[in-house]
Amino acid sequence: MTSTTTAPAAASETIDGLAVVADEAALSPLSKPGKPIIFHRIRELLLEDGTVRYRCIECAETSRQLGKIRYHLRTHLRPDTARPSRKTKPRTGRAATDQVGATRTRHTSATAAASAVTAPQAAPASAPSAAHTPETGGSTTASRATVLPDLTLAELANRLYELAELDKVRTENDELRRECAELRAGHDELLAATRGLADLRRRAETAEQRLATIQQLLREADGTGA
Repeated sequence: MTSTTTAPAAASETIDGLAVVADEAALSPLSKPGKPIIFHRIRELLLEDGTVRYRCIECAETSRQLGKIRYHLRTHLRPDTARPSRKTKPRTGRAATDQVGATRTRHTSATAAASAVTAPQAAPASAPSAAHTPETGGSTTASRATVLPDLTLAELANRLYELAELDKVRTENDELRRECAELRAGHDELLAATRGLADLRRRAETAEQRLATIQQLLREADGTGA
């Protein structure tokens, strides 16, 4: 089992005026109990105010975010081991096909709707084809614009978590809308019943007045007969 040891930092080491109280190898956010994933080229520094900074072992570069230091490590790669930039050299073969295909699926519905209302136009014979060719790894202009950005695993996990939280908020919002609709329907029913009660009250008062008039007439008739 791999374990990490925390080494006390040198007394003179400071970052932004704060003393470093602990220095150890950085752990990946994907580490599991008993199965740590260690970044040996990144140090995790604990400052005297309780905050954590990450530092490159090749230079003095520090950051509050682990992903930024991982991206920074590319600057220390040798020319013969440096990976080609995705902006200057696109992927080829099956990897490019899978990556572009995954991003295209999100735009299929919009593309189908647009093609249904727009008359197709024949492309000129001299115009070069922009269709995707798996043999050469080429892609259309739209697919180049939808290539996913270069994200670390931690940043991708954060994006997925944010999307899940957004779905929860949307679900709660829909439930609140349904409850509001039910309350509005109940309010309308109560208002209709209240209006009917007022009408019944007026009719009862009218009946009482008529009854009083009849009783008065009966008393007068009894007095005249006597």
